[in-house]
Amino acid sequence: NNSKMSSIFRITVHEGKDLISKDKNGLSDPYVSIHVINNHNKVETKRKTTIKKKTLFPSWEETFEFDISNMIQSIELTCYDKDTIGRDFMGVVKLDNDLILSGADHKDFELQKK
Repeated sequence: NNSKMSSIFRITVHEGKDLISKDKNGLSDPYVSIHVINNHNKVETKRKTTIKKKTLFPSWEETFEFDISNMIQSIELTCYDKDTIGRDFMGVVKLDNDLILSGADHKDFELQKK
């Protein structure tokens, strides 16, 4: 029997608070890129939020679901400032396997520099 249990991990990106300015106007155009990293340290799934224009206090309220039936190592949420050409790194949050499997209901995270 090849049936395998499906495990769904749901994450909601609520908001950013007091983000750093990356644009000349003193603001940023932030979005969050979400990567599911598998046990072989490769990106298995990518998703991203919408871009919020000209703000340091973005509100997304966007929910994403990931199938984590295969063993995963971590989920990385990276905040970027969208530019006309390219993007600027603003910070990252790494959720390790223990935190993901703990089923924590609501947590606030501080962006890290890498």
